[in-house]
Amino acid sequence: MYDSLNRILSGQSSGAGSTSWGDTYVIDAWGNLTNMNPISGKALGQNFQAAPASVQNQLNGFCNDAAGNLVLNTPCPTPPFTPSYYYDAENRLVWTSGYRYIYDGDGQRVEKCQAATATTACLTSGTTGTLYWRGTGSDTLAETDLGGIQQEEYIFFSGQRIARRDISSTGGTAGLHYYFSDHLGTHGVVETLTTSGGVSCDQDIDFYPYGGEENDYCTTPVPQHHKFTGKERDTESGLDNFGARYHASSLGRFMTPDWAEKPIDVPYANFGNPQSLNLYSYVQNNPTTVGDADGHCSGDDCAKITVAAEVTKQPELESSRSGRTSTATAEGEVQYAVKYSGKPMADTPIHEDVSNRSTRDGRPDPSTTTTRDDKTNKQGLITDQSSISVKTEAPSLPGTNAAEQTMTTSVFSKETTQTLTMTSPSGCSCSVTEKRTLSNASGDYKLTLQSPQTQKATVVPPPKTLPQNPPNQF
Repeated sequence: MYDSLNRILSGQSSGAGSTSWGDTYVIDAWGNLTNMNPISGKALGQNFQAAPASVQNQLNGFCNDAAGNLVLNTPCPTPPFTPSYYYDAENRLVWTSGYRYIYDGDGQRVEKCQAATATTACLTSGTTGTLYWRGTGSDTLAETDLGGIQQEEYIFFSGQRIARRDISSTGGTAGLHYYFSDHLGTHGVVETLTTSGGVSCDQDIDFYPYGGEENDYCTTPVPQHHKFTGKERDTESGLDNFGARYHASSLGRFMTPDWAEKPIDVPYANFGNPQSLNLYSYVQNNPTTVGDADGHCSGDDCAKITVAAEVTKQPELESSRSGRTSTATAEGEVQYAVKYSGKPMADTPIHEDVSNRSTRDGRPDPSTTTTRDDKTNKQGLITDQSSISVKTEAPSLPGTNAAEQTMTTSVFSKETTQTLTMTSPSGCSCSVTEKRTLSNASGDYKLTLQSPQTQKATVVPPPKTLPQNPPNQF
């Protein structure tokens, strides 16, 4: 059940068995989840009481430092005291529960290790920690021990983690595990492919709305560390690493206030929605519908951006001749209407990544990739062209054009994939990918859209690079 602001009010399973669950949620006017109350008659539920929140949107009964970071799960004692959570000058969590965390220049965690204090050096070998290796996206592709010996390798499809390969000491496959996820990317079920070709249950968890673990239905569960929305859950603390920040499923909120790389009044806020002004809340308290990609952006903000594509000019074959040189071109035009919540996004910078694959009489031509920056006009519109062109020095008969003859007697096709990336009003990076084809396969040249005419944007994860050396040697 949700309130008029689409914030969750309650959730429960049917029935009253040993695995039934139910909770009601109290969220104040400023978007603070202050109470989770078990529903009577249900076997399972969460009991969390932290009302009232302060004017800084910090919870009652907890301790935050001057920057707003949660440092104790109890009220602040008289200073000096020893915090449970240590942060660096950039407000990144660097130590808790006997583990130290190390980050790269992009703010992504590249190492964790057992450490007595926040300044204890990590070992350079052994299995008391993990090194994380990423590709061009923000997700971990492989994990090694502290000496760089590979332990696990992750397989992704269409941006989602679908499998994990455990690696033996000789580099062989020690185990294959398959992930089954819901619409938010939560790995509810994980199964192992056995040597006999069967499957065994590693994990079969029902999660509470904010990510807490309700019940694991596996008879002999195997500990996993990627759970709620596919993010890594640290065993030592129970926190989920979302990249920019850590999320506490037991609190239903982030441990630290949101931040932005560039100075801004309220980071990642949409001033048309006051609920987004709370810098601690998780996806504006709509956790069963919306996910958070990186600790900054909730998916619903990008989903408010729509891009409608329309072919505004079909190609016409045009030719010219100068001496022995003749040219011919067929060029069409597509127009994009970019809107946020139904209103044009005027004068909005757009970054475009364009790739082209062309064929002539079935033979492929070299592919091309380009990037460029543009912006929408006052009506939120932006245009682009698709063209096929031939230029030749071959002699033309009087009154003819050799390039035009080539364009009409050969079959040309050009497939264009264009990704438009823009920033939402709250600061989220969002994108839409459009595909189109320019071809004369049916006779005349025609420009055809191959993707849906109107699409919703999606969150763009921040790009990261694969480190060239083990992180502890930087």
